[in-house]
Amino acid sequence: MFIVVASVGYGKTTAVRDFLISNSRCRYVWFSLRANENDGQWTWQRFCQSLSQLDEECVRRLAEYGLPKDSVDLDRVSSILSEMVTERTVLVVDDYHENKSESLDSFFTALANAAIPHLHAVLISRTYPRIPTDEPYSERTMGTHSSQPGVHGERDCFVLRAERFRAR
Repeated sequence: MFIVVASVGYGKTTAVRDFLISNSRCRYVWFSLRANENDGQWTWQRFCQSLSQLDEECVRRLAEYGLPKDSVDLDRVSSILSEMVTERTVLVVDDYHENKSESLDSFFTALANAAIPHLHAVLISRTYPRIPTDEPYSERTMGTHSSQPGVHGERDCFVLRAERFRAR
């Protein structure tokens, strides 16, 4: 999981989008959270729709299953996602600071722990998400990057700070 955090105007979204467009070897799915969207179920339905290019049947199953509420739900949803992702895929969630749902936080934490082959998540946010980046995730997740001391993350969650994106 990559977490890109910087204030408004630093070019987080542009940097991620430009990188993905220039990398033709990987497909990506882009999902943007919306301001004042407080209904976790509605957000989940929109999230599922954003995955429709991967596998329509699995998307239908995810949408019917609903927003995961507990560890059993999270395991089942991760299993469905494993079926969907058969090649290198980047799941980008933009404006993550707009997330109001603890269930979505739990989902993305579980997604990092699941280490689904070929699936990489990128969360773009103006603030640090309520996702524990210092937990020892699976060995199949990625290493840590930190440009400054004190950045959360032991070995598997990249946290890119604003200094990386500021135009010079």
